[in-house]
Amino acid sequence: MASDNSQQAIFPLTVFDRLFERSAFVTGWLVEGTIDVDAIAVALRRVTDKWRMLAGRLDSIVERDRTKWLLKIPLGIPDQNYSSFALTSTVSTTPITQYIPIPIPFSSPSLPHSLFIHPDTPRQYSAWKARDYPLTCWHITHFPTLSETGKSYSCIGFARCHGVFDGVAAAMIVNALISELNGQAWHVPPLPSSGLNVNPLQEFLNRAVADVDDLHQLRDASGYVNVGLTGVLKVAGWHTFERWWRNAQRRIFIIPGPVITQFLDRVRVDLPTESEDTNHISTGDILVAWLMQTIYAQGTADSTTVHCTNFASFRNVASVDERLAWYPHNAFVPLPYPVYTVKDLKIFPLHELAHQMSSTRRMLSTKHVLGGYIAMLENPLSIPAHQTAQEAFLLSNVSASRILEANWASAGGSPTLCGYRYSMTPTELILTNSVYISGRLADSSIVLDTTLTENRRELLESRIGQMIALYNASKWLTP
Repeated sequence: MASDNSQQAIFPLTVFDRLFERSAFVTGWLVEGTIDVDAIAVALRRVTDKWRMLAGRLDSIVERDRTKWLLKIPLGIPDQNYSSFALTSTVSTTPITQYIPIPIPFSSPSLPHSLFIHPDTPRQYSAWKARDYPLTCWHITHFPTLSETGKSYSCIGFARCHGVFDGVAAAMIVNALISELNGQAWHVPPLPSSGLNVNPLQEFLNRAVADVDDLHQLRDASGYVNVGLTGVLKVAGWHTFERWWRNAQRRIFIIPGPVITQFLDRVRVDLPTESEDTNHISTGDILVAWLMQTIYAQGTADSTTVHCTNFASFRNVASVDERLAWYPHNAFVPLPYPVYTVKDLKIFPLHELAHQMSSTRRMLSTKHVLGGYIAMLENPLSIPAHQTAQEAFLLSNVSASRILEANWASAGGSPTLCGYRYSMTPTELILTNSVYISGRLADSSIVLDTTLTENRRELLESRIGQMIALYNASKWLTP
């Protein structure tokens, strides 16, 4: 506990945080070199001293038979027994090549999560509160020097309660740490006031809801479905079935920078040259369309309806409140993508599908944010899903946050060789039929962190292999 409880700020969380209360999210970096744990500790101490919210603790109160979760943030000087972060390290007795080849091929197994997260790290709200555990948790694994390369390797893991921080917030924290390691200035959020604070997102939601005449219209645009306890069990059962009977496994794909550039250039050639919408079609739009077409190219009935559940931050949507620009908690909702049949995905040209993805992405509005808010407020067992789709393709694109590009040189590491992500739940449930676009490496390669059934995994691996072969062939043809 802080040495002076009167010097505390109380900051309430929202239902957008509560949705992920049973998830410890982990971002991992694999680098060359031996990471200096002491240097990381010193930098983390400076970060948490400046950004006091990061030194806080999860707590809760019960109001009207409902549990409300909040953060207790120390404003005074904590006593010596108060930890503002968790930092652990270990030395592996086995070389990194026991897990993956070095250099890393374009397709490789995901590394075990134990290399990036300490087993004591909580995985849900109740454990974080009961154990008075720090909000940010860092774990470093050092590997012995490889005789083949003469280099050592390290895994750096950043775990946090997903019910407190989303991907944008995680990138803010990592950028702050890297800045401290390099002795650079960074944006330090202002100190909250002593006592109970108002959550600016909750203020925005309250004002926006008060301006709506018909809440039923909001529910139709929510992007969330109330499944109830039975539905939650069915969803968990389905993902378990996919793992054990359809051999769904985690796998990492790295698409080399020149290969992805050539691929994107070929797609953009087919886009309308005089359309204003063309300028808004992003790399992410093209990748989402391509991924859907690839994994549904074979093995799924043409009549099957599919919805891509892709998430986006709504900080810009709520930008009328400047405080939300640096809001460090959960502020994202599913994009309003349409439902497709598998036959649609086969028939649509890739550039047309990407155009549709771009158009619907830019339709995200306050209506969708409020719809999600109302759905989760009324039904705590709502999940991101579409009412009519038979299958959900889960996608998260965090490339815009550039979290994978963190430069660990000041702590003894090289540019990142590969990135990894894990959602650790108390039941160790792994969501299948999912792709995480992690972002770009220093050489512009794109990392895809996937959990797909065997058939769909093979389709994706084959397609990326073809792209690499096409690029290599074009190099030979270039005079």
